[in-house]
This record gives sequence, C-alpha cells and structure tokens, in this order.
Amino acid sequence: MSRAMMRRSDGGNGGPGGSSTLIKGILLGLGGLTALGIALMMMKYVIVIGILGGAAFLGYRVLTKNKALASGEAPARKRLVAGESDFDRKMRELEAIERRLDREISGR
Repeated sequence: MSRAMMRRSDGGNGGPGGSSTLIKGILLGLGGLTALGIALMMMKYVIVIGILGGAAFLGYRVLTKNKALASGEAPARKRLVAGESDFDRKMRELEAIERRLDREISGR
C-alpha cells in the first residue's frame, strides 16, 4: 500500500479513525470523573479535620477565658461608657498620667 492510501484510510470520515476519537473521548471523560471523585474524597477528610480543629480551638478559648475570669484577672478591654470614644478614654488616661508626673516632680 502506498502512503496516500494509508493516510486516507486512517483519517477518513466514518472510518476507524472516527471510532477511535470517540473511544478516546469516553476514556478522557472517565478519567476526569475518576479525578473528580478522588478530589472530593480527599476534601471530605480535609473538612472533617477542619471541623475537629475548629472545635478544639473553640474549646481551648472557652477554657482559657473561664480560667482567667476565675482567677480574678481583669479583662484586657474595658467597656466604654455610652457615647465615649476610644480616643477620649485614652486622652483622659494620658491627662491622669501627666497630673501624677507633675505631682511627683513638684514634690521633689
């Protein structure tokens, strides 16, 4: 057979080349579904580990917060008086420190 005849029989419409393309497409689709299934299976484990880690973190936060309150430690944040901004509170604290320093300096 000549090369021209071989090319014609391999790439002709409806010939054996057309069915091999269909088979390749089906195999490619099955491979994609398999890869998707494996990825979803792995995500299941990641989600379960994430939920367990989140529950452990929340438990830790609850236990440490209760321990700090039970030991009588003051909370790190003070509640703001209604209508008072954080800036106003800090300025008032600075003025109190300044008055105390002035008393210490004048007392010497």
